[in-house]
Amino acid sequence: MKNLLLLCLFALFIISCDSPMDINQQDFDQVTSKAIFKSEFYLAQGSCQVGYDSGKIGTDMVNLEWTISTEKDFHVYKLYRNDDLIGTWDDPQVNACRDTLLQMDTIYEYKLVTFRKNLMSETDIMTVKTANWQEPSELTINGLDTNLVALTWTDRADLEKSILLIREESVNSYSFSTIDTLTLAANTITYQWSNLEDNMYYRYGLKYVNTDMPELNTIFSSSFSSADFVLNTPVNLSAVCNSDMKIDLSWTDNSTLETAFFIERAKNLRYFVQIAQVEMNTTTYTDEDTLAYALGDTLYYRIRAFNSYSGEYSDYSEIASVIVSEITNLQITITVHCDSYPSEASWNVRNEQTGQNIFAYDKTFSSSGQIQTEVLMLEPGSYSVRCYDSYGDGGIEGIVINQQNDVLVSWDNNDYGSFGNFNFTVSR
Repeated sequence: MKNLLLLCLFALFIISCDSPMDINQQDFDQVTSKAIFKSEFYLAQGSCQVGYDSGKIGTDMVNLEWTISTEKDFHVYKLYRNDDLIGTWDDPQVNACRDTLLQMDTIYEYKLVTFRKNLMSETDIMTVKTANWQEPSELTINGLDTNLVALTWTDRADLEKSILLIREESVNSYSFSTIDTLTLAANTITYQWSNLEDNMYYRYGLKYVNTDMPELNTIFSSSFSSADFVLNTPVNLSAVCNSDMKIDLSWTDNSTLETAFFIERAKNLRYFVQIAQVEMNTTTYTDEDTLAYALGDTLYYRIRAFNSYSGEYSDYSEIASVIVSEITNLQITITVHCDSYPSEASWNVRNEQTGQNIFAYDKTFSSSGQIQTEVLMLEPGSYSVRCYDSYGDGGIEGIVINQQNDVLVSWDNNDYGSFGNFNFTVSR
């Protein structure tokens, strides 16, 4: 059996061959997206042409090559694309073809089946993606320093031989002229450019280059100036104590040059210690390291932006304070499951300190075996799940857990008759 080698000039290869057929690794390593091939034979059957021309490339074609059969009882080759027959050859010397009229950037599976005269057959399979040839997208400019920007973009082509990068400038932000051009290697997706002048506006353009392909348009970034890149102080810092004795911080990012934010905490207003570093553009953080503090302690927080390229910091934000004793409610999760008689069963949650039910009306079930889950925020104290069954033979099983997944109480549907009261305690 002969190995099927799909040589897509611009493809991603995913190979699987039926045992015992394996593609020769040495041959496979020589396959490249810029391979040069031999002459072309136009013995076409449908869209599949025998042989191919080294000068022809595109997004709608795949070139295939395989080792010719040396079997004496060779009968015929049959080539399938996605299980559709696209070529049949009874000449064992045929060893290549081009499949055309394909869709750009699409995955196809090819099968080459070699039949012998005794009707025995062997199959090689290969999956290949046709090439993509579209302009780059999402060209963005990020300031690294007041004189340095990073360009990033999404590569949407497989066939570019190079990338033309253009820099334009303007004194008024709308009438631009080209001042620099660079040629980048194919598949590049980022570049840093410096030497920005004050009081000038800039924009960048990208264009894929391959003279063998249809010309693509140049895409441009939004315009900007060096004044757009600032390392300002974060504002609107707030601190809130959540149900787990953790402190939730939030702030407004007021800077375009930060590479990180540094967060500091103090138990008084004199000795602040850095407790965290978070990435650029981050606007929230949860301080989970609070177990050393007691209820009633006051914690103070401040934050500043940092630029790793210049080593500079912004000024500190305003200080936010929070009292640990502000923690009130804790999260618990109640899951209940009724038996085959939903109309008989109902339930509620009772605050044992106040004697009041949590739900205004008892919870009921609408179907046999229904599962209900309720997430509640409760103050520390004693509670109970109260289960009712109108027939008197139980009917609800359930479990109550806290946010750490500790089981506070659980019960089976036969643990009560007409009424069951299952107590649990919410505590810090």
